[in-house]
Amino acid sequence: MPLLEWYRPLPARRMGVVIAWGVSALIVGTVLVGMAAFDRNVEALWRPILGVAGGLLVVGAPLVLLLGFQKLLFREEWFLAVRLDGVAVKLPGLEVTIPWDDLEKAQTGEGGTLELRTRRGDVYRVEQRFAGHPPAEIAKRIDAARRRILHNLPVTGGTS
Repeated sequence: MPLLEWYRPLPARRMGVVIAWGVSALIVGTVLVGMAAFDRNVEALWRPILGVAGGLLVVGAPLVLLLGFQKLLFREEWFLAVRLDGVAVKLPGLEVTIPWDDLEKAQTGEGGTLELRTRRGDVYRVEQRFAGHPPAEIAKRIDAARRRILHNLPVTGGTS
């Protein structure tokens, strides 16, 4: 089905955790290598151990960052799509396609979540944040697309 708009969730919180672990490992590794090389108070027995441990952390920290980002960015495809046949949502805990005839309103709810209300009375709450788009803007764009499609107006080229 042709897409009109497509939104991808922003994993900002989890990215912060990955960055914190990676940067922390890099800092600790650098300090350990520095202690092994320059600190005269460290006993000779501990110098090679600190040097190797620090070197492993310095080399491993970028790998932690790369693998962590890869897991976040290339995991299962999650999205919110505005299509010609309706709104499709595939997110953790919510996978639904709502046809335009069934969608009553898109709006922001409590806590700034995106709410998709159907004519049957169902309410689908989308709590994820999307890269570059606040929930109020997405709701407005979904409603604009719904109105255009239900009135047989052209929708190619976006709905804004």
